[in-house]
Amino acid sequence: MRKLQTLVLLAVFLLGCNSVRKAQNTFDRKPVEAARYCLQKFPPRADTFTEVQTIPGETEVRYVTDTVAVPGKDGEIIRIPCPPARHTVRVDTYYKTRTVWAEDTRKIVILTHQRDSVLKVCADLSQRNTGLAKARNRNGYIAGAGWLLFLITCIIIYLANKHRL
Repeated sequence: MRKLQTLVLLAVFLLGCNSVRKAQNTFDRKPVEAARYCLQKFPPRADTFTEVQTIPGETEVRYVTDTVAVPGKDGEIIRIPCPPARHTVRVDTYYKTRTVWAEDTRKIVILTHQRDSVLKVCADLSQRNTGLAKARNRNGYIAGAGWLLFLITCIIIYLANKHRL
């Protein structure tokens, strides 16, 4: 009985695991829930930029003359000319540009993950190369010491056998 309970518990535990393929199949069967989940986890980010560009126009000076009509005594209208008035007119052109910038945060998360994994691999390779360089230096010192020992041994043998030559 105890073994059966253990087997059932193990089977439930293993069947309850959610693999990538199982998650993809679930999302394929329920696309609305998948879209809602992705929207919650990776909301789009949008910004709006408004740019106003002013192009100054030329200034024109205009002289405007006018007359004033005044009623006279006999019902006639008397027209009196006014002195010319100076009016300055400047026409500027405005361009208003509205830009909507949208960003897909899913791609940012994916690219950040890829960048982090590449940086980790680079750090591992750099650490490995540092270890190899230290080992190479150590081996060089050992080889140099071996050659020096060989040279000293040759000199001692030569000096010891000098009288036989």
